[in-house]
Amino acid sequence: MGADFPCMMPIRLARYEDSQTVDRGGNMVTDWDAAHAGAGDVLVFAWHLGGTEESANGHVERVISDATVFPPSSLGITARDHIELPGHAWFEIQGTPGDWDHNPWWVPGLLQVKLRKVDG
Repeated sequence: MGADFPCMMPIRLARYEDSQTVDRGGNMVTDWDAAHAGAGDVLVFAWHLGGTEESANGHVERVISDATVFPPSSLGITARDHIELPGHAWFEIQGTPGDWDHNPWWVPGLLQVKLRKVDG
């Protein structure tokens, strides 16, 4: 059973692409200035600033994020993309987006994407 969440909040999404620049280690690197300039507007269900989560297993496995976004899973956002929130700077995705579309009870159609502010 699918859910229908209205996605009406605009953000900007810069997709990860290997650039033709090679660093001193011989690795292909992304020109994020060009990727940010070519970013497209997309609509998400919601976003909020701040957040820290600790695991429930008693160990100190804290995940600190600067923001969280809930985009439609159909956008195919990956852990290498960047997101700009309205009135805020660019953020990089922290870890793999949470996807709960594969369960027996319902398909929310949304991802939970933790973000860290991009420095520099």
